[in-house]
Parts: sequence; C-alpha cells; structure tokens
Amino acid sequence: MKRFLGHTATLLASIGLLLPAMTMASQRRSNPAPQTYTVLVGLEQSNKGVDVEAYFPRSVTIHVGDTVHWVQNTYEIHTVTFLDGVQLPPLLLPSAEVPGADPAISPLMFNPGAVRPSIPSGGVYTGGVGAFANSGLMGLEPGQVREFDLTFASEGTFVYICLVHGLAMSGQVVVVSPEEAIASPNQALAEGRQQMAEALSLVPGVVRDAAAQIVPPATNEDGTLTHTVLLGYGETVVSSFGDLMMDLMQFFPDKLTVRPGDTVTFEISPEDTEPHTATFLNGAEEPPVGLPVGDFLYVNPEVLFPQGSDVLTRTGIYSSGLMLPGTPEPTYSLVVGDIKPGLLPFLCLLHDNSGMMGELMVVRDRSPRASRPCYLTKPSLAGSHIEISGMKVHSSKVTIIAAKNGRMGRMTLVTVAAVMVTEALKSR
Repeated sequence: MKRFLGHTATLLASIGLLLPAMTMASQRRSNPAPQTYTVLVGLEQSNKGVDVEAYFPRSVTIHVGDTVHWVQNTYEIHTVTFLDGVQLPPLLLPSAEVPGADPAISPLMFNPGAVRPSIPSGGVYTGGVGAFANSGLMGLEPGQVREFDLTFASEGTFVYICLVHGLAMSGQVVVVSPEEAIASPNQALAEGRQQMAEALSLVPGVVRDAAAQIVPPATNEDGTLTHTVLLGYGETVVSSFGDLMMDLMQFFPDKLTVRPGDTVTFEISPEDTEPHTATFLNGAEEPPVGLPVGDFLYVNPEVLFPQGSDVLTRTGIYSSGLMLPGTPEPTYSLVVGDIKPGLLPFLCLLHDNSGMMGELMVVRDRSPRASRPCYLTKPSLAGSHIEISGMKVHSSKVTIIAAKNGRMGRMTLVTVAAVMVTEALKSR
C-alpha cells in the first residue's frame, strides 16, 4: 500500500536553496579544497518502534575529490555497498558452505563478503564494472561499524544499496566537475534532515494501517482464549523524494491481558519482510544475535533455535527462535501456565533496541477486560441514577456483574449500551 504526498514543499525548498548554491559555486572555484559531505544511514524512532530504511539525503552531489562520510543513525543494522556489476551477495549463508567455518558452532552465519568492510586502496573510489566497495555491517552495538568514508576520484553517478534491506534501501552519489555549482555540505545535510522530517510525517498513516490488521482473540470450547500477536509491519510509502520502506518494529498488539490456560500465538505479519523472534527472558541475560568466533560471525544458536516448552511459566527462557517471512509456518504458540498474576514482558531479540517489546498482563478472573472494580457508595435507586465511586451513573448504562459477600460492597461493573438494573439490586 502506498501513501502519496504533494511536491509543493520540496519545490519551495529547492527554490530557497538556489541562490545560496550559486553564491557558493564561485567560492568553490576560488577555493578548490576537498569537502566532506555527511549522509545519515537510516532513521529510527526507537520509542515508537519505527524504522525508515533510507539514506538521508537520498542523493548527494559532490565534486571530484570530495569525500562522503556515512554515519550510522539507527540500531537497525545496515550497509553502504557499491556493487557496480557485482552480484548482490546474501546476508546469511549456511555455515557448511563457507570455507573454514565450523557448522558445529552454528549452522547459519553472516556472509563474510557482506559484513566485512571492503575498502578500495586509500579509500578512493573510481567506480567501474566490478568496483565493489562495502562498509561492512553498520550498527550501534559494540563491534559494529558506525562510520564509513569514500573519496570519489571520477565523475559519474554511483548507486549504492544496503545488503540487509536490498534494493528497497538505495542511495546515490553524483560526482561532477569542480566548475559546477552544487550545494555545500551543510546545505546537503539540511536537505537530508528535511527528508527525515517528511518521512516521519508519514508514520501515523502507516501505524493506522498496521493497527487495522490486529486479530481479535478467539474463544475456545473450554472458555479459554487464543490471542494472536503479529510480528512487525512493513509498508512502502511515497514521498517527494521517492519511495520509502517503513518498518514498524512492533508487536500487534503489544499489550495483552491473558489468563492461565489461554494460548498466545505469534505470527510474522503478512505485510512484513523482516525476521523476528518472540522471546520471554524471565530475567535471564539477553543472548547476542551475532556470535564472533575467529574470523567469522555466526548466528547465535540461542537466537536461531526455539527454547523452552510450550507451556509458559515465569522460569527460564521461552523463545520462538528465528522466524523468517515466507517460511511455511512462521508461527509460535505458548499456553499460559498456572502462574501468579502480574506483568510478563517479551521482546524480539533482533529488534528490541529498535523498540520491539511487549507485555502480557496475567490475571486470574474471567470477567471482561473492560470491567474495573468500583464501589457502590449510595445503593438507593431513587430516581434514574445510582452513585458509583462518587460518580452518578444512569441505571440504563450499568449492569451488576457480582456483589461481594452478597451485600452492597465492592462490585465489578461494566458499561453497556442499554441494560436494566438487575432484579437482585432492585430487591435490596
């Protein structure tokens, strides 16, 4: 599904940049010192579980001899990769297919050709068929690449992509003669930040689309419920500077009220292309996704494979293992065990730093979730109102679900469209 945005704002902004760019051009001709342009890699709102898979600015124009400085901007991993005719390498490989790797450590590993930096001599890029350059795996975790620089020595338009997100995340560097008028590094970065602001303005629509896919609980024959939790959501939106891939690193829903005997089933959203896990740590230390051994980076078996039984308790780790979109049955089900009431948090081991976390509220009673404990402070039925916890409520809007110890004490109430006060209350 795509969302469209007018081009008026960008047109006005480009007009505003025209005169500064022309003024700057004469300065550049008299001062040909190389410049460094900054490009931000990715956009994230981790408090909302939002990731925009793009480079900002998407296209940057520089002079021959200038440098582009890419800066990692999200916990979600990325690469900056110039293929120039080289076949797109996969991000993950079976360990048995990689010479020197040990499948006994883990059967799956990160492709060394994708996650290791590949920098041309002196950091100078000239392009051409087979001119492969790669930042390596960029992220904000320890050991991951946070910055990557290339100096461009020849004119041309050079397209690059992210090996994690494929062609959905691409950018370009346009290299021109020093005689041409171009934006300054500060102006180019300002354009990138303007694009980021536009991207974030599109997020609420994507969130609404994602919320619309939430599946209501199903009632089983024994009275228990089966809750469905969808993992992630992806949508392509259209901005004034091109298509954008937005990934919501969230559970839908991310908060559930459950009771012992209920089933919680986690499924990859049909609108998502990201791998995920559904994991209950129960206070245990979170295992890292990558397991470095020697020169290789393996996928940690504690992340790759399911852990725990199918009955959820408050002891030990319960995890789906790596759930991949497009696999025959990317689902994971747990039955809530006979555990004490309270919160039970869960997360995605791959994207918790991006905000992908949720919680179960375990309760004991079977009363409707919308109900809440109240006090009938004035049980008199004079007139058409009764008083509950100091608030007057019309009797046609209240039904009495239970009375504590058979008297007018603490009660559980639920608001409904139009009901009558029960005969039990009328008789008191």
